[in-house]
Amino acid sequence: MNDRYISNPSYKYETINRASLACGPLVKWAIAQLQYADMLQRVEPLRGELRTLEQKAINNQSEAEEVEVLISDLEHSIKRYTEEYALLVSEAQAIKQELIAVEAKVTRSTSLLQSLGTHCWCKMWKVMIRS
Repeated sequence: MNDRYISNPSYKYETINRASLACGPLVKWAIAQLQYADMLQRVEPLRGELRTLEQKAINNQSEAEEVEVLISDLEHSIKRYTEEYALLVSEAQAIKQELIAVEAKVTRSTSLLQSLGTHCWCKMWKVMIRS
């Protein structure tokens, strides 16, 4: 249509309308339809790109939501591990304090046993000497 009619200099509304009042509006409509079809051909790749970008935006949104859930889970895990670590540290301190107390008791017991042992040996020695 473009090569055969639209590019022809005499294919204009004014010229055709002077020749036929019925064909003038028909030519105007045909030219409008060709311009509309041309516009659709230019816009269609843009519409396709828009659909692609909208789909990517939806995918990115869902990925962002998944990442936010993962971050939230990791934050909860970090908080739980921090609390567990603090509990373990306090238990370790309690065990150290208990170890110190046990070592003190062992030291006292050892010195008491040595004292008793020396005392017993002394008594036995004295008994042996008297006999």
